[in-house]
Amino acid sequence: MEERKALVVNDLHNEVLCYEFVGTLGKDTYQIFINANSGAEEKVKKMQAVEKIYD
Repeated sequence: MEERKALVVNDLHNEVLCYEFVGTLGKDTYQIFINANSGAEEKVKKMQAVEKIYD
C-alpha cells in the first residue's frame, strides 16, 4: 500500500489535508483519503483501469 499527503476538496467545498492511500481489493484499485487532523474518512475513489500504450 502506498501513502502520501494530499489536499482534497470535501463535500462542503473546503480544502482538507489528508493522507492518501492507494491499495487494491481483488482486481480493483482505490484511492482512500483520510483526514490528517481527525482521522475521519474524507473520500474513496475507485481508479479506472489504464491500458498500456505501445509506441
